[in-house]
Amino acid sequence: MFMKKEIIETIISKTVKQKIKNIRSIVGKGDVNKIFVVELENRKVLLRINSKWDGLMEFKKEVWCIEKSKKKGVPCSNILGVGMYKDYSYMIYDFIQGRSGGEIKNKKEVWVTIGRYAKLINSVKVKGYGLRFSPEDNRFTESWSRHIRYNIESLNEEDKLLDLKIYDKDQLIMIKKYFFDLKKNKFKIGLIHNDLSLRNVVVNDVGDVFLIDWGCAEANFVPLGEFVEILGAGHMDLKIPTSEEIDCFLKGYGISKKEFEILKKDISKFLLLVSFDKLRWAIDKSLGDVKEMSKIARKRLSYALEINNY
Repeated sequence: MFMKKEIIETIISKTVKQKIKNIRSIVGKGDVNKIFVVELENRKVLLRINSKWDGLMEFKKEVWCIEKSKKKGVPCSNILGVGMYKDYSYMIYDFIQGRSGGEIKNKKEVWVTIGRYAKLINSVKVKGYGLRFSPEDNRFTESWSRHIRYNIESLNEEDKLLDLKIYDKDQLIMIKKYFFDLKKNKFKIGLIHNDLSLRNVVVNDVGDVFLIDWGCAEANFVPLGEFVEILGAGHMDLKIPTSEEIDCFLKGYGISKKEFEILKKDISKFLLLVSFDKLRWAIDKSLGDVKEMSKIARKRLSYALEINNY
């Protein structure tokens, strides 16, 4: 998506009444958004912009999640505005001067803070379920019952995942049991950031830790949902935290190692469900991602079988 300088200048002038001194594109950040650092007379702002049909709705979801989390005590950037200009959706917020969590020497302390933030975020009350959000009535619009039913019914002898050798017919009954376990359990639904990692925090000069990138935030099971990206169910190239860093996250969240060992069984089933669902999406919508998603699904199945002593 090529972006003319005039478009950026017009969008910024609609929200921030200051002269623009410099515009710098941030390369390699964000899957669907173009991101720019805009230097003004006495401050810097960050502009995210895209031409997705539902881009404005997604930005409004982020605003809702950020504001609710800030009220719980999670430091986030100050949002200056969201809106539409021609075919473009945009979001503008204050630029946070600092270093990425991955550049910090004491990464363990950062992980403790991330764990503490996760518990605060998970305590936000939500309506509905899933990733999609309706800003008109401030609710998430998907259905857990339809989601789990689809994934259970897809486990049959004509399943495309069998053709991909993700699992074999001898494992089908066990996998169905895992998903039925998730269906019958009464998990608490809350807000999850859904992309907790060192790359999504900024630490300023005085050591304050800010949480960024709320595009994946959704209403889901807590705390199970927060472990999806931490344990790497979404990306093969995502650097998984070390066991010590995960221990630090648990410490910040307030989960003991003993509690986590018990929770692991449900987490492993949930990770498997997520990876199978994403693979089915790739088969239908994005064939170029099938190879990577297949590797993830096989890895998550091995993990689930191991944790559940199968």
